[in-house]
Amino acid sequence: MKVRSVIVLGPQMGIASSMSSRTAVELVQYVLGVYEALFTNEPVAYPAGKAEFIKNVLVNGYTECAHVQSWAGVPEVIELQLEELEPTSEQRLDHASFRDVHAHKLIIQTFASTL
Repeated sequence: MKVRSVIVLGPQMGIASSMSSRTAVELVQYVLGVYEALFTNEPVAYPAGKAEFIKNVLVNGYTECAHVQSWAGVPEVIELQLEELEPTSEQRLDHASFRDVHAHKLIIQTFASTL
């Protein structure tokens, strides 16, 4: 994979991808939107934390993403402020662009673990 961007979730926790940084951020917002839409009557919970959830879904669910611990020389680096990042609303979820069966299974498994 040719790395085009890295999303930084924390110290030594980056997600490299072949996507532009803008598309990668939109993917994170999509993943959060799908997950948070599952919580209709309960408060949203991230059992291992939001950063670990994002890392797990992106790295294990999307072939164009990989975990990296350094990002020197990567053209586009975005340090995400997770608490300020807005998930995509349920009405605007772009399933055609971002839905992946492996990622969706990981999202559902994480949700199920909170029940």
